[in-house]
Amino acid sequence: MSNGIRCICAAYGECECACGADWTDQRVYDLQEEVAILQEAVNALLSMLPPQTINDLNFLAPEVLSINPEVLKKINETTN
Repeated sequence: MSNGIRCICAAYGECECACGADWTDQRVYDLQEEVAILQEAVNALLSMLPPQTINDLNFLAPEVLSINPEVLKKINETTN
């Protein structure tokens, strides 16, 4: 849990906390978990595409596609 739920020093916020409790909003953790799930889905879908399609996609938008290294290794093995 977050938002200072385990704060033992009775602080009102992170700036007053002296006990080191986690004040990160729970939504941040929820979004990080969702990103991980979506990245797994993207990697699963990318592994089904032909290698040339993946290379084209990676060329057009490398910052959007972060391909799992294992998937990329399989792609390189099939193209060589």
